[in-house]
Amino acid sequence: MLVLILFIGNPSFLSIYNLKTIANATAILLAVGLGQSLVILTGGVDLSVGGIISLISVIHILSLVKFGLFGFLITLFMAGVMGLLNGFIFTKLRIPSFVATLGTGGIYTSLTFLLSRAPLAAPAATYKLLDVVNGSILGFKNSWIIALVVFIGYLIIQKYTYLGRTIMPSAVMKKCPGCQGSILTGPSFWLLFFPA
Repeated sequence: MLVLILFIGNPSFLSIYNLKTIANATAILLAVGLGQSLVILTGGVDLSVGGIISLISVIHILSLVKFGLFGFLITLFMAGVMGLLNGFIFTKLRIPSFVATLGTGGIYTSLTFLLSRAPLAAPAATYKLLDVVNGSILGFKNSWIIALVVFIGYLIIQKYTYLGRTIMPSAVMKKCPGCQGSILTGPSFWLLFFPA
């Protein structure tokens, strides 16, 4: 309905150029939103996503400068560590996800400003490396391909893994105070890894 209203208001809304612009702007948000949806399905919330994205962006640029292509692995590893830290605080220390991720989000944002006090621009020497994400293959932007791979990965996780099949039961277990057990701590611990 919204697409129809926007199209009636501006017929160029459904132009190829505009659709590509929308896809470019939302590809990364799709990946983050998919991870966040798994956390929400368990009845939790992850408020640290903005802080993680900020810190990971700075770590990514700095690690590309120092380590080249290996910087991608460093970036993914650090994002995973941040997500697992959130999961640890929530499940093992039993601090509610709202409070835990609000706190870690503030810490991650502060660390971002400590690493880079001024706006950070990618040095020209890293442009070729950044084409791994910003480039295109056969006319399809790499960010779209990455978002599609992440989407398929989440579908597989949700449908075919123990973690995915226990998401809804763990949300139900949270509502039953006397029922909290291993079904809650296992999936919730790993699910806070995914938004990172």
